[in-house]
Amino acid sequence: LNSDILNIGASGQGWVRIEDGGRVTAERSDLGFQSYEIGMVEVLGAGSTWDVNSQLRIGVDGYGGMSIEDGGRVTSAVAGVGTASTGAGSVSVVGADSVWSNTGIMTLGGQEAGPGTGTASLGIFDGGLVESGNVVVWGGAELRGNATLRTGMLTMWGTVRPGNSIG
Repeated sequence: LNSDILNIGASGQGWVRIEDGGRVTAERSDLGFQSYEIGMVEVLGAGSTWDVNSQLRIGVDGYGGMSIEDGGRVTSAVAGVGTASTGAGSVSVVGADSVWSNTGIMTLGGQEAGPGTGTASLGIFDGGLVESGNVVVWGGAELRGNATLRTGMLTMWGTVRPGNSIG
């Protein structure tokens, strides 16, 4: 599937599962754009990929969730989780060879310009990997897990969950 703009949960609820080596490519994607919207994506299994060429936003004013498991892979250029005032976003990257690779800035609980009042959670577990050029974790956000966050620069105002170190 190729799309210029892929909005999941537009005007209600939406759910996408990419599995069995499936591939989805979009120029830009929003999950849970408006306050009443819920958008969810699962990328499951080796060879399953979701490529977002520019901006990926998870929980803009609504709720967005993304799960990458069992060798799934997501790529993006710029990413935000829980970006606006009523936004809530949750991302989990679980298992060896499960990767979210973001080339630019990734913001959690706000935007690049500053903090929001949204909430965000990024969990990296059991060999999962999140890599990003820069990561900004605002006050309403948390990092949790036992796997790897690789970044050129981490700016942290949020929380690292006790007992769940990010390596």
